[in-house]
Amino acid sequence: MFKLPATFRNDYENYMTSPVIKSFLYHSGVKFKWSMGRMELIELLESFANNSGDNRELVQEWIDNCTKEGIKYVFIKKIDEMSLGWEKIINNELQESINNILSCVENKHLCNSMNWYDMNIRLIKYNDVNTEWGRVLSFYFCKKIHTYDRMRFAKESLYPVFVDIYVDYKIAVGRGKSKAGMYEYRDEGFDHDCSTTTDVTKEVGQAFKYLTEKIGVSYLKGIEVNRFFRKKFFYLLDKYTKTPDIIKQKMQNKDKELEECICFIKDNICELGIEYKIDIEKDMLNLVEKYFSISYPDKSIFTEGRDAYPLKIIATDEEESHMEQAAGAEEPLQAKAIFFDNKKMMQKSKLCDGFEFKFHKITPVKSDTDFRVGISAKKDYCLLKFSEFMREEDILHVLFSIINAE
Repeated sequence: MFKLPATFRNDYENYMTSPVIKSFLYHSGVKFKWSMGRMELIELLESFANNSGDNRELVQEWIDNCTKEGIKYVFIKKIDEMSLGWEKIINNELQESINNILSCVENKHLCNSMNWYDMNIRLIKYNDVNTEWGRVLSFYFCKKIHTYDRMRFAKESLYPVFVDIYVDYKIAVGRGKSKAGMYEYRDEGFDHDCSTTTDVTKEVGQAFKYLTEKIGVSYLKGIEVNRFFRKKFFYLLDKYTKTPDIIKQKMQNKDKELEECICFIKDNICELGIEYKIDIEKDMLNLVEKYFSISYPDKSIFTEGRDAYPLKIIATDEEESHMEQAAGAEEPLQAKAIFFDNKKMMQKSKLCDGFEFKFHKITPVKSDTDFRVGISAKKDYCLLKFSEFMREEDILHVLFSIINAE
């Protein structure tokens, strides 16, 4: 008899929200009341799965995909093309190794019993499919952990981790759910004095390491990886902070005055040579754009017609000058003076350490039209932080907005 593992049943784990469950039941032809609570929907889901073997397979496949969505930290690594595993991938020689690993997995889905898992991460499922993003190899992992809530108690939980290798892009993308109070599982039981803490970074790191040890896929490291992502961030930021047409027009209307002002600063105030004119011109244009922008009453000109806009930016220039700037509330950063105060620095280095963006959802529902995502470059990977339940299409939209930025 099929029953969801407690980890996926529990309300506070938030792996499957009520709207997502309702959507599955509706498209599966299961009758329900829209006023039903989450646990009632879970019972309907389990009842549907127990109607037939086909239904059970359908539900388990859906759970595999559903738990991959949601509140996630997403880690992006560049694959080393010289690694043995990469050679296996491009020569289509990986399947035999995967079959050997999965030969001991009877039910190739996440919904196995708690007792079947242990403290070690296990590969449960593997897919090799062609998508709109090219060939994608998907690895589904799971393990047992302890979670400890100081206000309640310690308990055993399942912890799924997912890694996708996008062959055409030569990147590996890992995902896991960030949560407080995570500890490594101990057969002896949880002991606050002895148990070892863990977190999403460590757990996803274990999945990356597993692929290195089992199939030979390794990843690029070092400053060039960091610069690769920081440069992508700059291009993405530049794309979504283009000067609005109305501001361009206001500046063009003052072309003559601007030119006179630039020459007056160069010749009369600072008494500089011609080699300084371009630099002065950039400073003046940035200054004029700044005040036209922050004084313009309709701030929607910085968001309309754009898939996203920045709320916060972090950058370091070539001289290691660090700046972190944020807009108040949900206002676009481009409408704030602090954006222009440091714009020249980023334009010169063409690097950005990270930012917080607001993206529009691919499929908005009523008032639920946008979401925030934190994006940052670490030592040898890129990190995306989604703090609300996200659909797969939105996660991929952010991912490839970065990877394809140029």
